[in-house]
Amino acid sequence: AAAPPAPVTPRVPGLRPLASPAVRMSAREAGVDLTSVGGSGPAGRITRADLEAHIAGGGAVASSGPARTRRTGTTEIKVAGLRRRIADGMTASYSTIPHFSYFEEVDVTELEALRQHLNANREEGQPKLTYLPFIMLGLAKALGEHPICNAHYEDDRLTVVRHEAVHLGIATQTERGLYVPVVQHVEALDIWDAARQMSEVVTATRDGKATSAPL
Repeated sequence: AAAPPAPVTPRVPGLRPLASPAVRMSAREAGVDLTSVGGSGPAGRITRADLEAHIAGGGAVASSGPARTRRTGTTEIKVAGLRRRIADGMTASYSTIPHFSYFEEVDVTELEALRQHLNANREEGQPKLTYLPFIMLGLAKALGEHPICNAHYEDDRLTVVRHEAVHLGIATQTERGLYVPVVQHVEALDIWDAARQMSEVVTATRDGKATSAPL
């Protein structure tokens, strides 16, 4: 006999629906508002099967919305100091490093069990682990196996430069806007060091105490 369908968790009004980037992209392409889709995944997460069932059942799609009014005003914001350094660095990064996006759905049940185990048995002074340190170490391993993805192009020398070091930027929202502090040499860190250094640079950035070096 076929297994019964997973129960759908009603969405709490006002909360952003839980869904993976791949499901969100599929919903946008189909014109579906995820706030109208029930989720059967953990904590009410909307799965691809939920989205497909919603569409197959004739679920509502997003409307085109009210008529929009043309606007012609502009606002100029001077960029100086530390934000100028960040802007210059990100502009250079965008122009010299090939960018790409990749979406994949991954079952992290075992990873979550490991994370909870490590947190329950961590020693005094060790930070509480979120998912990010695991992602950081996963990226360091992947970039080591695919070094062409950790490279930049020097136009004046017609040369691609591959890097052995793995430095990862952590997007951090602050009262002063978005900053990107960098955790350096992730390839040399264990899970606890990665978590600690990430926490240190993010906290320093939010508190306005970070220097320009790690940004």
